Amino acid sequence: MKAAVEQLVRRQIEVGIDIVNDGEASKLSYATYVTERLSGFGEERPLRHQPRGAAEFPEFFANRLPRSVITTTPACEGPVAYRGTERVHADVQNLRNSAGDRPAFMSAASPGVIELWMPNSFYADTEEYVFALADAMKTEYDAIHAAGIAIQLDCPDIPGVWNNDPDLTMEEFRAEIAMRLAAIDYAIRDIPGEAVRLHICWGNYQGPHHHDVPLAAFLDLVLKAKPHGISSDLPLRDLFHLAELLPAPVGRREGRQPDQERDHRVSLYSLTGI
Repeated sequence: MKAAVEQLVRRQIEVGIDIVNDGEASKLSYATYVTERLSGFGEERPLRHQPRGAAEFPEFFANRLPRSVITTTPACEGPVAYRGTERVHADVQNLRNSAGDRPAFMSAASPGVIELWMPNSFYADTEEYVFALADAMKTEYDAIHAAGIAIQLDCPDIPGVWNNDPDLTMEEFRAEIAMRLAAIDYAIRDIPGEAVRLHICWGNYQGPHHHDVPLAAFLDLVLKAKPHGISSDLPLRDLFHLAELLPAPVGRREGRQPDQERDHRVSLYSLTGI
């Protein structure tokens, strides 16, 4: 693994990337890798995600994307807790040794995305489960920060909650997102906001995205959260209105003064047209 990370970081440096990472080389999945680090997960169970609009394209979803509709993942069957820091410390050491003094970041699963992919069969409700995950994952976030590495919390669950529950109202969606962001703030309570960024995406599957929730429906909630950075592969429809949605100085709205405490940095690394 050490050699793999060294190769990945070296290649990033060669092509001129300023802030490098380890390519998640040690992780089989951006979310389910946590079952190697957390207790409380048992046998795999079918997880059914029926995206909004799936009924409009039954043949497509049945024949071309069967795994996007039904997936098998480990279920939470007991109290979640971090089982030891050997793996995260190995990740941190491999990246720090390869990057040297260069700025670096490391991805980590957010409490919400773990909940999204690994169903709860133990806790009383979703909120209790998500906050238990926040308590457990704090160990990993703290270890990454202690090494001087910025943290990217992967949060595809934020827009994903809307797409995965066709019966959810907008009011219910916003309440759900506020809860998930509160869990993130709780998990990083001992880490400065400028050391954390959220990665928000609408899913990279090749399928219909015409019911994806617009950025404007939840961006105000994200900007109130503690992390100061946002990384997103925005749909073009949202990109065109980004300056109107963001507060100054990023959005540069006329007549508004910069908010020195909430000066979020937005990174747009790829565009997906809808």
